[in-house]
Formats: sequence, structure tokens, C-alpha cells
Amino acid sequence: MKLSFALYKIGRWGIYEGRKHQPAKACDVKDMLQQLHHWGVASKRPLMEKRTYSKAELRLNHSYLLDMVPSKNNNGDWFVILWNEVENRKGKILFANGQASSDQNHVKPVSGDKDAIPGFPTFFWFLPELNTVACVSPAETHNLGLAQFRAFMLQFISFFSNSVIRSVDNPNIRNGFSAQGKPASGPDLRIPDKTLIAACSMTPYPRPGYYEEIKNKVSKIKAVVKVISAKSISSREKYREGLYQLASLFFSLDEGEEKIDQRIRKSIKLELPVNLKVQDIDSAIKQYEESNYDKLYDVGYKMEGEQKLYHLSGGKIVEELDLNVPSSFEDSVPDAERLMAILQRDVRGELKRWVSD
Repeated sequence: MKLSFALYKIGRWGIYEGRKHQPAKACDVKDMLQQLHHWGVASKRPLMEKRTYSKAELRLNHSYLLDMVPSKNNNGDWFVILWNEVENRKGKILFANGQASSDQNHVKPVSGDKDAIPGFPTFFWFLPELNTVACVSPAETHNLGLAQFRAFMLQFISFFSNSVIRSVDNPNIRNGFSAQGKPASGPDLRIPDKTLIAACSMTPYPRPGYYEEIKNKVSKIKAVVKVISAKSISSREKYREGLYQLASLFFSLDEGEEKIDQRIRKSIKLELPVNLKVQDIDSAIKQYEESNYDKLYDVGYKMEGEQKLYHLSGGKIVEELDLNVPSSFEDSVPDAERLMAILQRDVRGELKRWVSD
């Protein structure tokens, strides 16, 4: 099976003294992974209790820690699997047991009981030695769960790591952070350090020369192409009225919301004629990067005389390899230890080359 590897360079990750360009004071990537494993796997806590953020606050569906395993090669690598509510995967819905721990959770294509959590898995390979995170997925996968991943990790550092000092009267309230770890037993007498903040950032490894190629061909750009995923925004109330108007315009529908709703769950492709300058490309790249590479700001450039579309997202390194991986990768969740062994044996050397070229 072909697997895709989207490569990201780890930036500020942990507890820092303000925005100073210094190493993390606590909870760096290596330490965080150890803490995350202790919190979510070694503790045997059920899946339902392994989410780190509020859906209402972040406007993201919940994400849970399904499983994580270290490399047996003692190189510091970890393979992390998150479970994300709710996604239709190839027309199927998968379910995880909300009351099962990591070692007892078996994802199924049918709902077992009221505790089943519908969702889809996403896979992240941490390589702290290379300061890299690889998002691993079947090559045809479109939703990599990056927004949920970033939110999950930042909120874990911010509210569940050993650097957090909680209120004695109400453990749900955070008083602040400390560079010192939480005491193993006894009262927590640490004093909050108001200069400390939590951070969790990563940026795609850039594909050399890609953006320069677009700018060098700016005179040949005849249109900007934008795909609007109606499925991802139709549930947002503030977009809904305008989206129905847009759907009516594109599909010539005047049959009420129910009929239109069936059509707008597909993507809408817009192609706009343009006459651009290099400064326009620079501005689009800057907005895309400053928005954490959100697909909302990803556009494609159509060149005169070429069939290829030059998307901004093409400027990051995404590699593919044909690997002998468990068939469960297609429609379920593969065994984390088995998959980690395959990555260590067949991919790690290649990945090291990708990020060092």
C-alpha cells in the first residue's frame, strides 16, 4: 500500500519564558511524549477521558489519544494515534470504545454500544532526534487531522502536563506554570511563574524552489483556482445563509434547504481569471504561512499552456512510499507496535534523507 508522509519541522514546543528564543524551560518534545504516554496509556484511563480540549471553545470536534508506542530501537521515536470525531471514511463510519483503555480498544465498522465514539484515526510519527514530525496516512487520505492534532498537543501541554499548577480548591482551575515538575506525592507547593507560557508549533519542510517557480511564471498565470469544501463549513451558522445562496447560484436550485443541503455537501470549485504580479504571489504565500498552512488559504494557479495546477500546498515536502503494511490501514486501525517496526525498518533512513536534502 502507498503511504504518504507529510513532513513538519518542530518549532517552539513546551513551556517557555515568554517569547524569548531560548530552549524550553520544561515539557520539551521528548519530555512531553513521556508525560503523554504516562497520562494516556500507562494509566489505563478510558478513551473518553483522553481528550484535552473543549469542542465549544475551539470549534473543533473532539480528538482523543487512541494509542502511542515508542521505538524499540531506543532512538527516541514515538508513534501516536489520535481518534477524531466524526468523519465519514470512504462511505463508512468507524467506532472506538469510549470506555476502553489503549491496550483494549478495538476499532470497529459498527457501533457496539452507547459508549462507542464515531470517528477516524490519524497517525503521527515523532522523531525528536531529527526535530521532525511526520503525518503518516494512506496516500488517498484528504483529512490529516492537523488542526485537531495541534489543538490536542497544545492543550495537553497547557492543562495536563507536569508543569501545570492547579488550584487546591478546584483542580479544574489552572493557577499557572512552573519549570519544576509536579511532586510525585504530597502537596504541590510550587509558585506559579507568570513569565511562562505554553507553545506548540511546527512548520512544513519546504520543497526547494517551488514558490520561486510560481513567481518566475507569474506572467503565465491566467486563473486562480479555489476549492471550497462545503462539507466542512456548512455546519457553521455564520456561513450557512451565504452558503445556501452560493449553492442556489451554482446549482440553480430553488427547492428549499433540504435539497440544497444534499448538493452543498460536495466541494465547490471556483476558477477566477486574474492578472497577477509577483507581489500578489508573495502576499498569498505570507497569508498561507501565517495562517498555519490552513487549507482555507490554499489556492491553485493555472498557467497558460499547462495542465498542472500549482497549489500553495505543493510547496511543502510530502513523500510517498509503497510499503507492506497491515491491510487494517485501509478500513480500520493497524497495530501501533507493528506499524512502528515497519517505519523503523523501511522508512526511517529515507525520511532522514528527505529532511536533510
